[in-house]
Amino acid sequence: FDAQYALTDIAKIEDTLATGTMALNLYRPIEAPDTMVHFKIYHRGEAVALSDVLPMLENMGLRVLDEMPYQVEPAGQSQLWIHDFGVVRHDGGEIALGEIREAFEDSFARIWSGEMENDGFNRLVIGAGLHWRAIVILRALAKYLRQAAIPFSQAYMEDTLDANTGLAHLLVELFEKRFHPEEASEAAAKKILARIEAELEQVESLDEDRIIRRFTNLIQAALRTNFYQPAADGGHKPYLSVKFDSKIIDELPLPRPFREIFVYSPRV
Repeated sequence: FDAQYALTDIAKIEDTLATGTMALNLYRPIEAPDTMVHFKIYHRGEAVALSDVLPMLENMGLRVLDEMPYQVEPAGQSQLWIHDFGVVRHDGGEIALGEIREAFEDSFARIWSGEMENDGFNRLVIGAGLHWRAIVILRALAKYLRQAAIPFSQAYMEDTLDANTGLAHLLVELFEKRFHPEEASEAAAKKILARIEAELEQVESLDEDRIIRRFTNLIQAALRTNFYQPAADGGHKPYLSVKFDSKIIDELPLPRPFREIFVYSPRV
């Protein structure tokens, strides 16, 4: 191994030993093509089970080509494992490492801890470059749409947003322009709605068009949210609440309530 890789490994090992939590490193070897990256997991104690890790990576839109485990025994410390995965995108496309590295590592850590769900929406980290918090918004809206009897599965909605990453970005921007305490703007929200309409002209599938319109309508029907409220410790709340004006939600089955407060959490 090149000395620079060894220095990075040492720093990650020290972090793991100091905190007791796993450390992560998404990187690209010098000789690797733009379509391939490596992902290292530094784990104290026993080796991680591949059956736990592989579904997470696959749900993030990756194919695992190989895995090399290395056992490390620091002097005076408990053993530690380095798992080095060689991965490519499921669609064979390039991976913009510099743009998605931080978001990918952060998302994987939260999936591992159970703070973030392990499903196909996580493909948007690599495919759309979205942060894990933005994905929570889209996932929560999809969960509501399933409860509201939308005739599409969650998997189909995941595929739709993955195939229309520009529109996925615009949906998150629309949510932000409606509710962000410092960036909310009715004029900006209207501009984004116009951009969504223009982008929808390029969507060939009627089902995908319908799904994205339902997401858009749901954000427009939202009245308030706790998304930007900090928890008592200053971090993010472990649940997302959205209050809806139910009478303007498209295709909502009767009888429609006057208002609804929908609560989403990985724990539910």
